Amino acid sequence: MIKDFEEIVSKIKGEKISKTKVKKKPILIKGDYEFNMDHKLKYDLDILCDDLRQDDDALIIIVAPEGSGKTVMETQIGYYISNKMKTKWNCDNVHFEGQSYQNFSLNSPKYTVVALDESRRALNKMRGMTGNNVDFNNFLSECRSNNQAHIVVLPAYSDLEKYVAIHRVKYLIEVIKKRDKDTKKLIRGNFKIISTKSKWKLLQAWKAGYKEFPNNMVLHYGTFDNVLCLNEKEYDKKKEEAKKERYSNGEEDVQLNDPVKEIALEHYKNGVSKVEIGRRLNKHRNTINSWCKEFDGKK
Repeated sequence: MIKDFEEIVSKIKGEKISKTKVKKKPILIKGDYEFNMDHKLKYDLDILCDDLRQDDDALIIIVAPEGSGKTVMETQIGYYISNKMKTKWNCDNVHFEGQSYQNFSLNSPKYTVVALDESRRALNKMRGMTGNNVDFNNFLSECRSNNQAHIVVLPAYSDLEKYVAIHRVKYLIEVIKKRDKDTKKLIRGNFKIISTKSKWKLLQAWKAGYKEFPNNMVLHYGTFDNVLCLNEKEYDKKKEEAKKERYSNGEEDVQLNDPVKEIALEHYKNGVSKVEIGRRLNKHRNTINSWCKEFDGKK
């Protein structure tokens, strides 16, 4: 009876009763590249662009496993912001090495989008540098006046410096790679927008390592088209050249089961003391000593 009465009152007021939310359609983005952008993502990026015009900067973090389509998502965001801010967007904006990424940012005009792809290795190397080089947090502070948008792509949120992950990140996306239960084929093109409002929750997510973000941090689920917003041949060439340069310099990956060990190795190879490695990774000195002996034995 109460339900019937509520329905009658609603009809009198001209209100419609609906228990399901109407899902908004993606918005077609036109230009040199055409693709459908999730309505929530576009809305948020428009706000971010307004903030850039009001003397702000932006750090966009994309967390994604290998082969999930993270580069496609990265280039669509970079292309959209660049168009809105009327700045250039091409393969020059995307970097695979920390020093070129920093140099490009510091020498580029306001509102430029700067992307660091495959960032874990680059950030680890930047953390181990000394002398005239600066760590990632200091770099972001120094270039803040350029009002730029930085897109950093990582396999895990914990690969960021703690302070950056908790206090500097402005927009956070997790790209999802699924497998169809029936066909067993990989499904790409899905993502989550993660809340950055609670510093405590960001800290817990950072401490969780390679785990997915908890459901209470997910603001929105969305999809994206498989459209790479860059010249694919130029992008592949740049990526391959960066790979060859790494290997020619002896920076090839050491395959380990523990990702924390890989970070420790990067620090150790770059001359960071064992004490400092332990402090950064919150590991006991005996553990670091054991790992370093293991690394030395594999040389």
